[in-house]
Amino acid sequence: MRHSRTIIIGALLVLLVTVFVMLAYSNVTAQDPQEKRGEDSDPPDHGDWIIDSTGNYIGNYTTWASGETPHDDSIKVDGNITIKNGGEITLFNTTINMTDNSDFHIIIEENGTLIMQNMSAIYNGVGTYIGYLEIDGTLDAEAGSNFDHIKDVYINSTNASVNISGCSFGLLNTFHLISRNFTFSSVSIMAENGPALDIYNSTVNMSRGFFFSTSSTGNHYALRAEKSTINGYQTTFRVSSNSGAAIYLKDSVANMSRISVGNSIKPAGAVGIYAENSWVYLNNTRSFYSTTWAVDGRESTVQILGGNIGDRHE
Repeated sequence: MRHSRTIIIGALLVLLVTVFVMLAYSNVTAQDPQEKRGEDSDPPDHGDWIIDSTGNYIGNYTTWASGETPHDDSIKVDGNITIKNGGEITLFNTTINMTDNSDFHIIIEENGTLIMQNMSAIYNGVGTYIGYLEIDGTLDAEAGSNFDHIKDVYINSTNASVNISGCSFGLLNTFHLISRNFTFSSVSIMAENGPALDIYNSTVNMSRGFFFSTSSTGNHYALRAEKSTINGYQTTFRVSSNSGAAIYLKDSVANMSRISVGNSIKPAGAVGIYAENSWVYLNNTRSFYSTTWAVDGRESTVQILGGNIGDRHE
């Protein structure tokens, strides 16, 4: 009797382990159920995708793998994307793959809404750069959302509502911010032809971010600010250029704490921060990596408290 009971218990254990392994395997190799809702949730095969209704939802249309077999279920768009006034769409674990046309663009009009959830992305799948992303309405992108191979991003409207905390941007040119109060939290922007971030007449708070202009020629900056106030904390500003500076300030105020600034290739005369008619306060700055001059201040006030910044030129 005791022997039979042992056999039954052993069989049950084997069954439970088998079920567990099968469930774990299915979670790794199977794509979650795909779903589309709303009258504007399907883009046309060719031409512009206009979203002017509410309740649109696309879920689990992305690239994934079953074992070693890749699958591309991303949403292909062969035209511009416009989210009209009053239009709304939610992307959940979905990739929007815009085709090979550098003139295509994405516009979120005033009172239009784009929501991105669970690692959703917008990019060009063939490696060229699409035209631009203009945000005049609402962009609510969860952490982990990715915007890649876009030439420029524009946030010009004071009515725009934008949440991009924890998101990343791969740009050809620049992220433009004009006349705004804005927060960059854990945002990464890499630009092939900087500046990665261009700010005018704005107040910006930034923390735990990474801003990098990768161009090796010309005057490029990780951050360029004019007539603006910048509050930065634990943020890295990096260039890889033969000239220019990691941060360029004109008629601006910069209050920075625990930042890292520098030039990856360290050409002669490399500058960490160039300030013209500006006020710069540095508190416990971590490092000025590969720069000849940490701060080049022209008709500017520079105050430094703690940290290791190297040479100053004023």
